[in-house]
Amino acid sequence: MSILSLQNKIAGFLNCKLDCNSGHLSVDGDAQKLEPMVHQFLSLLIQHQGELVSKKIVIKTLWPDKEPSDDTLRAMVKKARKALKDNARKPRYIKTVPTKGYLFIPPVNLVSPGPKFWWQLHAKLVGSIVVLVTSMLLLLLWYTLIYSGASDIGKAPIIKKTELSVLKNNDVSTHYINKVVNNVWVESADTHDASQIIIENIEQKSQQKIVFPAPLQRKFWYSQGSQRLLVQRIDKQSFYAITFMAQDNEPVINEYKTSLPSDSEILALDFTGNMLFVALNALNQIGMFDLENSVLIAPALLPPALLNISQQMEQLLEQDENAIPDLSVQIWPSPVSSAFIVNLSSEAHSSLIYYKSSLDEVASSELTLPNGLKSGVWNTRGDRFSFTDNNAGLIAFQAEEGRLTTFNTNGELINQVVADCGPNCFVISNTQGMPKLNEITFTFDALHNETGFNLNVFASEQNAQVIRTNLMVRNESLPQYTQRGLYFVSQHNDSASILFRDNKNIESTLYTFAEQASVEELTIDADDSLIAGIVNERLFVLDLNTLKMQYILLKFPKLSHIAFSQALSSDANNANNESNSTNIVFYAQSNVFGEATNARQPNGLYQYNINTQQISLLKENVKAQVLLALVDETSQGATRNQGLFTLYDNDVASVNFQSNKPAIKVNMLDCISCWRIKGNYLYQLQPNKNTKASAQIVQTSLLTGQQRKQSLLFNDVENHFSLHPSSHQMVLTSRQQLQTQLTKIEGLSQIY
Repeated sequence: MSILSLQNKIAGFLNCKLDCNSGHLSVDGDAQKLEPMVHQFLSLLIQHQGELVSKKIVIKTLWPDKEPSDDTLRAMVKKARKALKDNARKPRYIKTVPTKGYLFIPPVNLVSPGPKFWWQLHAKLVGSIVVLVTSMLLLLLWYTLIYSGASDIGKAPIIKKTELSVLKNNDVSTHYINKVVNNVWVESADTHDASQIIIENIEQKSQQKIVFPAPLQRKFWYSQGSQRLLVQRIDKQSFYAITFMAQDNEPVINEYKTSLPSDSEILALDFTGNMLFVALNALNQIGMFDLENSVLIAPALLPPALLNISQQMEQLLEQDENAIPDLSVQIWPSPVSSAFIVNLSSEAHSSLIYYKSSLDEVASSELTLPNGLKSGVWNTRGDRFSFTDNNAGLIAFQAEEGRLTTFNTNGELINQVVADCGPNCFVISNTQGMPKLNEITFTFDALHNETGFNLNVFASEQNAQVIRTNLMVRNESLPQYTQRGLYFVSQHNDSASILFRDNKNIESTLYTFAEQASVEELTIDADDSLIAGIVNERLFVLDLNTLKMQYILLKFPKLSHIAFSQALSSDANNANNESNSTNIVFYAQSNVFGEATNARQPNGLYQYNINTQQISLLKENVKAQVLLALVDETSQGATRNQGLFTLYDNDVASVNFQSNKPAIKVNMLDCISCWRIKGNYLYQLQPNKNTKASAQIVQTSLLTGQQRKQSLLFNDVENHFSLHPSSHQMVLTSRQQLQTQLTKIEGLSQIY
């Protein structure tokens, strides 16, 4: 289809009209002026009506001089959908084709506008006259202002960035105290059963330490109105209130020996610093707790606004009769009055509710937030509440006017807004959470004798020794250990590279994929001569001798568990099997539901020969198989046991022996790269579901089926790890969310 010309045209589609020249859009009679970027995006899709416009073309057209982040592109597409009142799940206008691009759905009728008047027909001449007159007026105005002392008029808003601090501890709280940004965190004190709070003044680069006679929780509640910071003891028997007086004075410490009900959750500290907002009864009721008197306010005495919020929470909980939705409630008290803002969110809804006073029975404003609310803060005057959403956008709620203002941050990624420091001034943080490769001393391998098996020896509290091998800020994943070194994938934006780090820590790039590449799996043959894997759902083979890449097109919608046929044997005596390095085995799934589309392509383990390009089915309904040579040292001498490890597509594994030894059954985790076999053992990585808990390595004896676990010093790991073939080392991918860059940005332009 040829590209449509939009010059001097009105595009009509469904209930919409778009002036292709001016960018004015009318949807169901509601008119608006589109942002230039959104106007350009819609014009591009309309020009290619009925055709798929690739992501690459969109980026080159809209950002010819730079490469935007995926978040920036997604945010722009969402703005276009919002302008069209389109639903991303059931689109009527813009359809997103994953990994490919965008499609404009409705037919477009292009018409020329009505007859033009004289000044429209001579627009260039009129424009020149207008520019000349305007220039003269501006020159006159400039001359007047220069001599009246107004020298700053006419400066366009420019984003100014000031790097304030880098935090390397995700337990740090950051607060705007006495007009200065301070970092606050808890550390263990030198004295037994004591804690100390560190208060770091970022601008002066100075610290204060306050020692407390008891272990403290690592969470703070701050009252901007009273300059009061609250922290609770771990045993929850009392609170400590730190009141910040004048900027140069020492803070005042008060202790409140009181405890809250066990089913309560602290939400916020009010502007006086004496009352706690709490959630009660499994998050279905809002209450208040008086710190001074150690009293939970009775429901009959609660302000009407809190009773109203509790009713709204109950209504959200009653919307689903079968299951409680993912209900979340947050409260931000005003720094100058009893006003407050509440964010109620569930899986399907997020709203911002503003009460001018806790005594009000009806909210002053209630707005729906399509992208949720992530973090928020009041300014010091209490007339603006600024927050970030799940799209890393910066938005301000003008309290008196009851409206939202979106700030243009010029692509600056915002993870959290820390402080509102002026009309166009914010302190923000940007979490640099990137996957890193980490090596661990693997103590399980130190024990080879089954008779020494003792569950108490390897208790879960005995953590592994962690050695970080790479501190570069980049995505690193899919590690693969061999005798020569470590292979891994570095993912950056939409590109990916295969890297190799030898045993002397010398690193080199083996191959870089084209744009928009996402590597999902990686494996190395036993001779370090070939790499196989999956990139963008395609099987590939990289020859390490020539660095030549070969893509293998297979007619299966889903591939996984890639391995060389040499991996079917862990026995060194069988390492010279014929054509081991030229055969690739993989699990093929005909569709996402795990059912075969026809009798010729059942789900199961397949083999592909690189030389002949032949595909053959090895086992139906099987994901992986490994031939085992297990040595049992518990009997007199060493008994050799030949066995076959089989992982079925229901994620249950078994070891069947050639002898009369009973088979071993193992429950496996539902993942691809989270298990490895070494020696007599199967190792599985169990990522933590609770971010406060560490991940675990589970070791299962393939001779006896007995298991033992060991915790790792990581709170957030991915499902990829590799064991060194001859040492007691393992390498895994963890997501280090510990580096947060605090930045002050000024001069933001506003979009209303």
